Amino acid sequence: MIIGHICSKYPAEYESWFYFDSGDKYYAFLKETFDKVPFPDNLKGHATSPFVWCETGQNEISQLIGGRTDLAAWAKAKFPQDKELLELCAHWHLSDTFHDKPLAAQSTADVKVEEKKAAEAPKYVAKQENKILLLGDKFPTRTQRVAWMLYELEVDFDYEEVGIGEDKGSTTPFLEAHPELKNDPLWKGAVPAIVDNQLFLTESAVIVTYLADKYKKFAPAPGTPERLRYDQLNMFFNTEIEAPIFSTFLHSFILPDARQVPQVIPFEKERWTQGVKQFELLLKQNGSGFILGSSFSALDVICGYWLCNLNRASPLAEAFPLTAQYADAMAARPAYLAAVQRLGSFL
Repeated sequence: MIIGHICSKYPAEYESWFYFDSGDKYYAFLKETFDKVPFPDNLKGHATSPFVWCETGQNEISQLIGGRTDLAAWAKAKFPQDKELLELCAHWHLSDTFHDKPLAAQSTADVKVEEKKAAEAPKYVAKQENKILLLGDKFPTRTQRVAWMLYELEVDFDYEEVGIGEDKGSTTPFLEAHPELKNDPLWKGAVPAIVDNQLFLTESAVIVTYLADKYKKFAPAPGTPERLRYDQLNMFFNTEIEAPIFSTFLHSFILPDARQVPQVIPFEKERWTQGVKQFELLLKQNGSGFILGSSFSALDVICGYWLCNLNRASPLAEAFPLTAQYADAMAARPAYLAAVQRLGSFL
């Protein structure tokens, strides 16, 4: 997104191209391309992913920038007056402390491929007269999870952005019509939230399950043994996998630098690694490519959302091949791509 913004706003100065391949071919490409270039210490070993550089002049002299963190730092220094770009840099750079070793390339090409698939995704037709209202933020976070579920259900919905900050919700027509929500102790501007007739609901995993129950699709009926298994897996994932992944992201690139505590990252990474190890065993036991039984369920939206993001930030194929395949399959679903097209991608 940083590169896309720069190229679209300054087309006379910058254009972009992308190279992507899996595994060692990416690093072999970098080594061949920059073998004669004196790498600064922080870039030695070609270990950043994606790797960004600028070429200038007829001789294509290369200015090495590096990975996401380096790109964000370069962009902030290069365009200090571009407020929109500065905001992107504050939210979308990844800390180098997130990775232990060189990883398979997860470049901006991934986003381009995803956007192309999203543009080709089927359009959905509304099935009810009164639309659900989804409240989200400029940066999609878990809002994309709820949108994905709505598209899986083929339910049309309206969408409003609610700013995250001290002025939470102050600009949305819905909140102007419902000022009492500002005094609700369970909601202080956090997103996502949905409005379904008179129902106001927060917490994305709860929303996804509510939608499955409402439309009687993608979840076992309440009160059944199958539903207990659903609830058990839901709680396991949210506690043992999602929570440490999100904490890792918070202290790697979401929070402002002054609020990050990098010391917690190894501990949180150990936690989600153990959780994903158990998830890998679950997929092996099921043998279906889905979490619950032999078909797609709301749990795949709840769990798949974060595993898709994790697989982009820290590719899982080497350590957890089944989980990586699962994440790739979820990210290829038409409803997931439709949510990306409408709201954007977290990573």
